[in-house]
Amino acid sequence: MINTQLKNSARLSQLMRWTRIFLIIGLLLGMLGLVTLMAQVGTGSPNPAPRNSGERQELSVRGQIEREGYEQPYGKTDNEIRANLKIEGKTADVVGYNRQTDRWLVAESKGGDIDSAYNQLKNTVKFLTRNNPQIEVGRIDLRIYTNAQQYARLSEADIAGWRISSQSQLGWVGEANEWLFADVEGINILVFLAP
Repeated sequence: MINTQLKNSARLSQLMRWTRIFLIIGLLLGMLGLVTLMAQVGTGSPNPAPRNSGERQELSVRGQIEREGYEQPYGKTDNEIRANLKIEGKTADVVGYNRQTDRWLVAESKGGDIDSAYNQLKNTVKFLTRNNPQIEVGRIDLRIYTNAQQYARLSEADIAGWRISSQSQLGWVGEANEWLFADVEGINILVFLAP
């Protein structure tokens, strides 16, 4: 009887060892599947999860603009906008149209590189109006969205020569200490705090 109990105890111990091994293998396979899924989301998914604070800010800006009633007829990503408007070079993050107001919006989300944001707005407006000659420049609004730190800096001092006025308009202080508005095709650029 003692021999049988020892054999049963050894079998039970071996069964528990195998159970632990299978659990560990299952956990490892599950983790491998999760890592694979995360890699696919980061590279091949049509709506990948944001990888950094800049992408999260851009998604927040897009959401805010949609809540304001703007549809995005040329796409919801830089690549879609670039392809649909046949843009050469950099594009703005958002090209929106509001049917109620009959106004267009070209917007860029940036951390602090205002030169790049300005050039992206300028290039996008150029291709938007080139491909849609019926759009009057006076029906286009331009915005740059930035984070709280950069917005405060632009309000108080220059960032690479750029500032914002008390009405949140982008510009700079000229040599004669006068305020000069930044514009694209005569359209002043408003700077907003990103949502």
